[in-house]
Amino acid sequence: MNPLRFGLRPFWLFFCVFAFFAGIDSASAQGLLITEFQAFNENTIRDEDSEYTDWIEIFNSGDAEVNLDGYYLTDSVEELNKWQFPAVTIGPGRFLVVFASGKDRRSADSELHTNFSIERNGGEILVLITPDGSSVVSGYTEIPEQIEDASYGMATDSVFAEPIGEGASVRALVPQNDILGDTWRAFNFDDSGWAEGTSGVGFEGRPPGYQALIGIDFLEQMYRVTPTAYIRYDFQIDNPAELDMMVLDMRYDDGFSAFLNGELVASANSPSAAALTWDSDANSSHADRLAVDYVEFDVSDHISSLRQGRNVLAIHGLNTSQTSNDFLIYPRLRTVVVGDIQAATLQYFDAPSPGAPNNEGFESVAEKPSFSRESGAYTGSPTVELSTEVQDAVIRYTMDGSVPDDTSTVYSEPIVVDGAIEIIARAFEDGKLPSPAKRETYLLLHSNVSNFSSNLPVVIVNTFGRQISESWTEGYALIVEPEEAGRVRLTDEPHYIGKTAFKRRGSSTGGRQKLSFTFEARNSEGDDKDVEIFGFPEESDYVMYGPYNFDRALMRNALMYELSNRSGRWAARPRFVECYLHTRAGPISSASYWGVYVFMEKIKRNSGRVDIAKLTEQDNAEPDVSGGYIMKVDRLDPGDSGLTGAGGLTLGWVEPKEREKTTQQATWLRNYCNRLRSSLNANTVVANDGDYIDVGSWIDHHILNIYPKNVDAFRLSGYMFKDRGGPLQMGPIWDFDRTMGCADDGRAADPRSWNNSGGDGGTRYFQFGWYSPLFGNQPPVGDSAWARAYRARWNELRRGPLGNEEVMALIDEWGGMLNEAATRNFNKWTGVRPRSGPAPLNRTFQGEVNHLKNWLTNRGNWMDAQFIESPYLEPEGGLVDSGTQVQILIGAPGATIYYTLDGSDPRSGNNPSATALLYQEPITITGNTVVRTRARFGQRGAWSSITEATYVTSIPTLSVTEIMYHSLEPTLEEDPNDEFSKTNMEFIELKNIGDEEVSLAGIRFGRGVIFDFDDALVGTLAPGQVVVLVNEPPAFIARYGQGPTIIGEYRGSLSDRSETIQMLGPLGTPIFEFVYTEAWHPTTDGQGFSLVNVSSDAPVDTLGEGASWRPSAVLLGTPGTHGEEPQPRGGLQVGGDLDQDGGLSITDAVVLLQFLFQANGIELPCGENGLEDEGNRTLLDNDGSGPVNITDAVHILSFLFQGGNPPALGLECVRIVGCPDACAAEE
Repeated sequence: MNPLRFGLRPFWLFFCVFAFFAGIDSASAQGLLITEFQAFNENTIRDEDSEYTDWIEIFNSGDAEVNLDGYYLTDSVEELNKWQFPAVTIGPGRFLVVFASGKDRRSADSELHTNFSIERNGGEILVLITPDGSSVVSGYTEIPEQIEDASYGMATDSVFAEPIGEGASVRALVPQNDILGDTWRAFNFDDSGWAEGTSGVGFEGRPPGYQALIGIDFLEQMYRVTPTAYIRYDFQIDNPAELDMMVLDMRYDDGFSAFLNGELVASANSPSAAALTWDSDANSSHADRLAVDYVEFDVSDHISSLRQGRNVLAIHGLNTSQTSNDFLIYPRLRTVVVGDIQAATLQYFDAPSPGAPNNEGFESVAEKPSFSRESGAYTGSPTVELSTEVQDAVIRYTMDGSVPDDTSTVYSEPIVVDGAIEIIARAFEDGKLPSPAKRETYLLLHSNVSNFSSNLPVVIVNTFGRQISESWTEGYALIVEPEEAGRVRLTDEPHYIGKTAFKRRGSSTGGRQKLSFTFEARNSEGDDKDVEIFGFPEESDYVMYGPYNFDRALMRNALMYELSNRSGRWAARPRFVECYLHTRAGPISSASYWGVYVFMEKIKRNSGRVDIAKLTEQDNAEPDVSGGYIMKVDRLDPGDSGLTGAGGLTLGWVEPKEREKTTQQATWLRNYCNRLRSSLNANTVVANDGDYIDVGSWIDHHILNIYPKNVDAFRLSGYMFKDRGGPLQMGPIWDFDRTMGCADDGRAADPRSWNNSGGDGGTRYFQFGWYSPLFGNQPPVGDSAWARAYRARWNELRRGPLGNEEVMALIDEWGGMLNEAATRNFNKWTGVRPRSGPAPLNRTFQGEVNHLKNWLTNRGNWMDAQFIESPYLEPEGGLVDSGTQVQILIGAPGATIYYTLDGSDPRSGNNPSATALLYQEPITITGNTVVRTRARFGQRGAWSSITEATYVTSIPTLSVTEIMYHSLEPTLEEDPNDEFSKTNMEFIELKNIGDEEVSLAGIRFGRGVIFDFDDALVGTLAPGQVVVLVNEPPAFIARYGQGPTIIGEYRGSLSDRSETIQMLGPLGTPIFEFVYTEAWHPTTDGQGFSLVNVSSDAPVDTLGEGASWRPSAVLLGTPGTHGEEPQPRGGLQVGGDLDQDGGLSITDAVVLLQFLFQANGIELPCGENGLEDEGNRTLLDNDGSGPVNITDAVHILSFLFQGGNPPALGLECVRIVGCPDACAAEE
């Protein structure tokens, strides 16, 4: 059986490579086959994150168990070791499904996820590689284009059956007592008196829900009565002995235990069989959205429990409680007689079977049909024609969102667009897989909007006559954007069009007519679908926010979100749009115009939004349980109870949802919040930044709420999040309609006060929750570390994104952009037109904009006056020229500025210190200098927090020239008393690469090792002088003698793999910082050679480049003699090792072929001139013939897979002049 099928590739050279595997039989590959994969999974199988991702099925066709530890999966011929298996086993005749999701999960105890996904457009490889990385076990040399919800793989002769299928006959009973015990599970139990019907069994208290799946409805018998139902299915098996596999698929809400002829075969969320009683309930919930999908349970081990002829599947169905409002048990039983796998026959499967033998398939795919019109909005009475160029093909289509099958309507005449419709069409040809579904969506416009034009994008929502409520309402949405001319019409080509679901938002504002609503993009099956809209990162969930009575400038929410993003804190990115909300029948008309909206992102875990780790139900112990979480202080979601006792607060669950979190996660987070609350101290929190809280995010979150005077700040819509292993961060900010002098809520009217006025008084900004101990219930005007950091950040933001000039410019820009649409908005919503009142309010939109500008100007200026502003320096610290003039500036009037240049504080008590200097003119920097400054207000007044900057005019000319980071163990001669380790033999060689003497005073290592040069045995280094720092002087002397100049003993040790080395100057400024790695030169990794700087006088900014280093010319290195040691005789190489990994593999042959026939910018390792360099010719002349050509690649393949001769240079490490070091060892 050949594990590969070879098709033509665009680059014929890959055929040359993979053709060598045509003779590999299943025995040499241990019987492992990639029998099926799916690259376009829309509705087949979900992963543990409840996401439809690509997957790969591996089958063990051999007779023995195989441990996959070390095997690789890859989609790249250039990276054969792309993803490595952990220690998981596959038994003989068993399958393993690996998700190709890109999530890179390798825990042997849970789902496996590769670090790549499969290219659905085809062209890539997909192969299983042996642990040594050199041989292909099974795979596909060129994946063809993949089809939605079809899989691809190897044909099989297996026989499939469904003894219990859709709509199977069933009997069921809701027990009232325990009189039956467990007798009802038995094969011969008489259930003739039970309720009889068809699958499934359950009830739905909030239709539609599970209604379509329920054949026996137990709403009256179970709801508020009991959580248990007994269910029995009779089925037939003709010959149990010939079955190889048996799978029980379960749709269930919330738990069950299943018994086959009285034997327990599967369970979920259920007590043990012995503990089950007539009124047992499920011990955990199974979410409604998951309950409608089958969950697979492999019950093949229980085939022996089957009887020939009649059999009984008895299911004890469990709800979480008698008050749960829905319940479902819907089984499907599948059996398989496994036939031979036809590895050379590859097919598409319209019924994918992950984890089971492949179904009947097709070797080719029908061509897609064509549409006469593209998606969009149209006027008049448009028609759509479907066509195909294949003579005998039949086109079938649907308009209900389902994918057409062989029972769908046959296309025969043009389709009239008489409203909002989605047409989904497929072509059907005999002997071929039906074509991929092609979709086009059409909306019909009334003539009274045919000339509508706007300078803003337009969102059209059509719900087919249904109102948007607090439950999901499905419909369609279309978005058009202005083109280069800056205008848009409703009939323009859509940027987005498709199935979308909507849900009303807002707790206190949810009932108003101009509603805000969630916008969720969905696929044809109704599942979330990530889409890119307005350039935002792809996601499915967005928000349509409708500014109404509070915000008549239409921009308060968007303004604060934008300012947050400009301040470096992610908030929902906003885009102003106009909206047509069509909730009636017929064409979309001017009556459906709904005004100005803000289309924006929703707070959600996502790499482009709140970037935290995904928390799964398996993450219940450190460190995984530590994140990620998104929580909120807010009104709880319906049915939630929140996380109580969390540092004195009750937190609502956002991610994970309350129904998805585990008890362990809730306990861990509650304990963390309690420790966090205990740690909050205004004087120590800044120094302990990152222990429990991210101080910067807490300060920014507070400023971004108090600056606009958000009357609901922190107590409503108060979000916070925590990543795995990280501190708790405040944010993102949310909900700012009742702020900044808004209408209809006077609490935020006064910009010149801390407190709100009227109503409930709103949030006490310095007293609420976890902020209280940090502020001491007072504004941050004191001298605590928290208050100083807060004021410093306020001043920084006022010089940047929150400065009056920048904020006013943004409001003016948006006001001009909204002016046209605002007129239409207020003509629609006449009851909330712009206000009249004190200037600048004058019943115009511009008046509202000017009012907002005035309010924020007054607010910012007033807050400036409340805080003791700190001075700032221009230019900021850093590397400067000698003679640079530094100014100390402050915006607040009446300040006297003091500073020091000796590193001391210019304040002593409440007076200037003895070393403080009065600032009167710019400071001239003539050498490395630390400037520390404070402002004093009044003769006996308050002092500002300290501002500090370091100016560097010269950097000490020190460099690292040699590193022994992974030495050989000491010999008996070096260590006769067994006192030393190989770590004690480490050293770092330093050199003064400048022309002047360098003082070592104040210099220290900041990272890597610990050493303060004030403790060095010498105080200066002469130009060109070389010295050594060592781990253990006696050990070093035992190996290297007294010759090298040792200036000190460092603490710590160097990593054997990779380490950051940082040296800091007297003022804490970096002299150099770089990372070395063992991958640069393998012989320095425990083989006895040190890393030596190729050019000892090279600039320090080259230290982090691998090309700047080489292995030492002699074993054990040459400490203290840089520039005098003999030059190396060339790098250590294995002949033919083109990818420089220290050994030979298929990759070396592939890359050589690519170089010879494609070039593709490939650089050879032994010089920049390709085969003109002698080192490259020597390395690659594998057959010893002299020239380098295709026969050298063939020589490697013959050696690897056909027992041919090794390369001409042999298999041992040899030195080749002009080549770098790449060999793992020197013999």
